[in-house]
Amino acid sequence: LRGEQGVEGLVTTTEQDGRGSIGLAVVAERGRGRGVGGDLLQAAHGHFASRGFRSAQVVTQGSNRAACALYEASGYRVEKVEAFFHFWL
Repeated sequence: LRGEQGVEGLVTTTEQDGRGSIGLAVVAERGRGRGVGGDLLQAAHGHFASRGFRSAQVVTQGSNRAACALYEASGYRVEKVEAFFHFWL
């Protein structure tokens, strides 16, 4: 999403298990709290609908409260909670 000051945000979409999937949604700090995130999700939902998907999913970290609040406000609900552990070499 491009605004007056350049790129305000980005959302990536794919298909997973027969439904739309949001891979990444990012809002520039200057765009936060101004509806940019909601606009990005609306665009993703429009894309999914144009491809015939009737549902969508997104995976995020439960500790990312801002992202969780945005997704919940857009109609997403927690489907499952999983713990992932990372080992860095």
